[in-house]
Amino acid sequence: MSATAEAAGPGREPAGPLLRHAGFTLVELAIVIAIVGFLLGAFLAPLRAQIDAARVRETERMLGEIREALIGYAIVRGALPCPDVAADGIDGAAPAACTGTALEGILPFQALGVPRADAWGRYFRYRVTQEFSNRSLAGQPPGAGRLDLTDTGDITVLTRGDDPGTGGTTEIKHQSAATALTRDAPAVMLSTGPNGLGGIGAATGTTLAAPGGGAADEIENADADATFVSRIHSRGAATCDDSDETSAPAPPSCEFDDIVTWISTPVLMARLVEARVLP
Repeated sequence: MSATAEAAGPGREPAGPLLRHAGFTLVELAIVIAIVGFLLGAFLAPLRAQIDAARVRETERMLGEIREALIGYAIVRGALPCPDVAADGIDGAAPAACTGTALEGILPFQALGVPRADAWGRYFRYRVTQEFSNRSLAGQPPGAGRLDLTDTGDITVLTRGDDPGTGGTTEIKHQSAATALTRDAPAVMLSTGPNGLGGIGAATGTTLAAPGGGAADEIENADADATFVSRIHSRGAATCDDSDETSAPAPPSCEFDDIVTWISTPVLMARLVEARVLP
C-alpha cells in the first residue's frame, strides 16, 4: 500500500494528486453556448419563415371572405359601404354616399361581419369609388347620385413586370401603363403585411411608421389616393428604388409585403344583376 493511501486511512478520500473534480471551464462553457445559439438560430429561421408564410395565407383567405362580404353587402343595401372612419367597424357615411377623404379608411368590419384585423393584428384598409357608395334606385334611369349599370370604378391597381414589347429586357416600374392590373375597380382592400408600415394596430390603435426611402410601391399604397400597387413580395436591398424607370440596369426593388385585392366592375355588376338589384 502506498504512503499516500495509508495517510488517507480507512473511509477517507485519497489526498494529494489522486483527488480531481470534473467540470466546464469558462471557455468551454462559452463554446457550448455559442454552438447552442447557432443551432437555435438555424432552426428558428426556417420556422419563422413558415410562420410568416402561414400568416400570409391566412390573410389572403380573410381578404377573399371580405371580398364576398362586400359583394353581399352591395346586394342587400344596393351599394358598397363607406370606410370606417372611427375605428368602430361601422360604415362611416351610411346611409349617405362617402366623398373626399372619407373614401378610404379602415374596413367596416362590424358592418360586414368579418375579422377586423389581419394575421399580424392590424386593421384591414379599404377604399371605395364614390359612385359605388351611392344607393341604387330600382326602376330609375341612369344618373349621377345612384348606382347603375353605366358606372365604372376609379381605382387603379398596378404591378411590375417586363415590357413585352421589348423582349423582356426592360424592367417596367409601377407607374407604367403596361403594368396595370385594373383601372376601374369599385373597391380595393389590403393588409400592410408583416412589416406593417403605414398600418394601424387593431388592439392599440397605434399607427405604425409610414414606408419611406425609395419604397415607392408601399408608399403608393399608403398615400390615400386611388392608385395602389400589387406585386410579388420581396425583402428589398440596401440600395433600392421602386420609382427609377430610366437606369439600365434598373436598381433592385425595395421591400414590399402588402397584400392587395380588389373587386372588379364586371364581377360586381354581374352579381348585382343576378340578384336583381340592377336591371
